[in-house]
Amino acid sequence: MSGGRSGRSGFLTGGLVVAWVVGGGVILGGPAGFALVGLGLGLAVVMAMTLLGPLEAVEVERALPDEPVRAGASVDVSLTASSRGSWPWFVLQLEDVEPATWGARNEGRFFLLPHRTVRMTYRLPRVARGVHHFGQVRVCATDPFGFVRHQVLVDIPDELEVWPVPVSAEQARELLPAVRRHAAVGESGETRGVRPHHPGDPSRRIHWPATAKASRLMVRELEKAASAPLRVVVDLPSDPVGRRDRVDQLERAMSQAAGVVDWAMRHHRPVALSVLPGSLPAGREGSLPAGRGQVHYRRLMRLLAECRLPDSPEGLTPCEPAAREALLVRVTGEG
Repeated sequence: MSGGRSGRSGFLTGGLVVAWVVGGGVILGGPAGFALVGLGLGLAVVMAMTLLGPLEAVEVERALPDEPVRAGASVDVSLTASSRGSWPWFVLQLEDVEPATWGARNEGRFFLLPHRTVRMTYRLPRVARGVHHFGQVRVCATDPFGFVRHQVLVDIPDELEVWPVPVSAEQARELLPAVRRHAAVGESGETRGVRPHHPGDPSRRIHWPATAKASRLMVRELEKAASAPLRVVVDLPSDPVGRRDRVDQLERAMSQAAGVVDWAMRHHRPVALSVLPGSLPAGREGSLPAGRGQVHYRRLMRLLAECRLPDSPEGLTPCEPAAREALLVRVTGEG
């Protein structure tokens, strides 16, 4: 268990309890007193094993979903504790520290025998959009009555990406008037008709049946295809509203941006993204260049997941696109 920080408590309380039980047995005398003394001595042994045991020999692992999830989903997280030594743990508690600060109940108690493994699973309900960081796990051993505690904090860095839920395809198309107006960029390869040959036309476009019929070179005229890069810009209006309304507006803008990105990916369009520069962790770029493919899609969704409401109004000014040939789609969270 690397990176652990241990602590022990309850020496005085445990000692007083043992002394009280043993002393009571001595005073009582007889079989009942003998049993009480035995109980006190047994309790002392258990407390000593709890306080002096090698808790660092308990290996702890966390299991998160392999893929990012969408906002509003419930996430199951598992903690596994494995005993690598020959020491029994009468009451072993596991707790994920960061989710506990989010209000998620995730504490489990186990009896762990040597060379055995126990597992607990807890649920994070309706996780919010963002990149959620997990860190320490608290491993705590106690006696059955909770008089003494032996605790270790273990660093297990993990993160969970929660992407925004995209708007529907119909809503995404409503955000793309510029794309519909400027869709005729490039060529799709589909024949729209034939026309006379002009200097510079490639020979592979010659339409031989039409050439034979017209007694002059005729070439195929191709349909235009929408292939210009698409840049999505998150641009919140500067109207003075409450922070709660502003947060809701940002979430709607993230969903709109995710819907437009999904539309672009389905139509094999290169897509770039610019977000509010003051809304990202320090050192994080607020723009991604145009690209295609699953790796690029994951980068876009990660950027949308990381975006937070800027603290100052200056942070509401979006990054302007560097590529002037890109078709611009601004999402504002309105509507």
